[in-house]
Amino acid sequence: MENAASSKLSGAELEVRYLPFSNTEIWANYGYLKTEFRNYVDSEGTDCSGKEFPYSARQTAAVGLTQHFADGIYYSESARVRGGYCTDETNEVKLSGIGTVNMKLGYLHSSGFDVFVYAE
Repeated sequence: MENAASSKLSGAELEVRYLPFSNTEIWANYGYLKTEFRNYVDSEGTDCSGKEFPYSARQTAAVGLTQHFADGIYYSESARVRGGYCTDETNEVKLSGIGTVNMKLGYLHSSGFDVFVYAE
């Protein structure tokens, strides 16, 4: 992919956090993204003007929970979803959305040193 002569990108993201207990944090976020090539002809001569950027999902969202225990031990879990998106400039190849679940167990030292295991 080359640089487009002109394009437009706009969006918004909202995140909320809640601390029900001093050692527990619950959070959620939502993102909306609108992309458009305004003036773009690819290397094969195809006019991609009006098409969305490849790999740019219109919507994303996530929720998560983190708990901190004694002596720096913590556990975090989150679920993320990403809306469908196109994989090329012409928007001919489209993939459906995907969701993932992530888990993290770690140790956070007061100096900022953090070691953890992570699974997705």
